[in-house]
Amino acid sequence: MKPGDRVKLSKLLSLILRHNPELIGVHLKENGFTEESIEEIARLIRKKLRGFNWVTANHIREVVEKDPKGRFEIKNDKIRALYGHTVKVSINYAESKVPEVLFHGTSPRNLGSILKEGLKPMKRQKVHLTSSPIDAYKTALRKTRNPVILIVNTRTVHEHGIKISKAGKNVYVCDKVPPDAILLFDKYRDERITKIVFISPCILNPNIKAMGLVKLNDQLERIQLLNLLIEKGISVEMLPCPEKEFLGLYRIPKTKSEYEGLGFREFCGKLARKVFKRIMEYINYGFDPVMIIGVARSPSCSNSKVYIGSQDSRELVKGRGIFMEELEKLLKTHKIRVEMLDWDHKSPILSLKFIESILRRRTGF
Repeated sequence: MKPGDRVKLSKLLSLILRHNPELIGVHLKENGFTEESIEEIARLIRKKLRGFNWVTANHIREVVEKDPKGRFEIKNDKIRALYGHTVKVSINYAESKVPEVLFHGTSPRNLGSILKEGLKPMKRQKVHLTSSPIDAYKTALRKTRNPVILIVNTRTVHEHGIKISKAGKNVYVCDKVPPDAILLFDKYRDERITKIVFISPCILNPNIKAMGLVKLNDQLERIQLLNLLIEKGISVEMLPCPEKEFLGLYRIPKTKSEYEGLGFREFCGKLARKVFKRIMEYINYGFDPVMIIGVARSPSCSNSKVYIGSQDSRELVKGRGIFMEELEKLLKTHKIRVEMLDWDHKSPILSLKFIESILRRRTGF
């Protein structure tokens, strides 16, 4: 399905499942699920609405699967919207950890009454909050050219006996937000550097390399790389070291093949999911992860070439290390574009120039 058609169908499903099921004659149960199957809903859409004669059940499933905000849920071939309702439904959300602060975007003309009376559902059944200030801003842009972003202290909300539930990927809902839980985002505005590079830890701290691999020049090379990133106005976040966490600080060098036989891939998969979660958190808060810098020839963190076979008869081939392979899978699955390249200790000057050229392309300076 074309992206434009997917957006069009998503908006239609939101209208039907949140506000107007009568539009095509579907019926909502108390928990928000349709009484009709996905196949039947697709048939009703084709029959009753002009311009939607192409819709199939698989198109509806694709909208749900690829929705970036988790607006919908399918269970037993029935569908529901998870939040945003004006029609009366009662959804029991799963227990979930709530962030310390959430955000809400509004119009300047509503600010006075909100600070005095708090946030109310208005036409919707629930007050809608988000973990992303960017999403709050974009949502408010639908109603005003000058959005005001509010911070909601969730601890204060809970102290009033009000439950906050996670309804979508970044969306949280509650019955109301009292005024003493609301803060103005501008009060906490600062000058954070929004562009971030994730770096393999042994570049910054060579002491965690496997035995026999640390050279004196390693200390000098990291200074050159850090100076480049600082000059470009880029923040640096250190990745975990999969090998150190798996085998400890002192360990014998191994090839990618040798690590594969130790259950290392499963370990790297779990570690990659944690790193991916960190990357997504940055993105949700408006940051731009521009690059992941690995280490050439590392069995876990290389993005270009690795040794395979045994340590005694190893062969250098093109490919990523195990950890970077697992991280790349997650990034590709979620369509997150981050440059993945290497620092090569054998060619530091070339590495520096290549990294600088990619940064210039991604950042414009």
